[in-house]
Amino acid sequence: MSPERTGDFMENAEQFLAFWASPGGRTASSTTLIAPGTVLEYPLALGPFTPSWIAIVSHFHRDEKVVLRSTRGPVDARTTVAWEGLASSPGTTRITMSVEGRAASRWNRSPILLAFGTDRYLVATGRRLLRTIEAAMERDSEAGRDAEEGRGR
Repeated sequence: MSPERTGDFMENAEQFLAFWASPGGRTASSTTLIAPGTVLEYPLALGPFTPSWIAIVSHFHRDEKVVLRSTRGPVDARTTVAWEGLASSPGTTRITMSVEGRAASRWNRSPILLAFGTDRYLVATGRRLLRTIEAAMERDSEAGRDAEEGRGR
């Protein structure tokens, strides 16, 4: 796996950890798997124009949290990403990100990141992540349309 793939979605937390432990995978510090498959501590850079934070979870489960620590950039704080299922919209997950207890949406230019998720994945970096989510939404939408057409025949 090459550094260029940093922004790619990785389903497997062990694969993600191995990538960050490899030469070229680290940035400011090494990555530690705090809870297997669930929580990682790793370099986080929160800038006003180039948000760059990376997290991976094998699967979403309600009440689990991803914990990230900032090691460089203008913010150096414990950052928490949490998610919960939305009763009003089954299958949708609300993702919230906070830094020292304050909502961190002002550090992230991708609001969709903070409002959308599925049972399958969380996340990589910046624009690539947004494209990953948009592509997944499009695939899910197409699959739904195909299923509807199949039932209509």
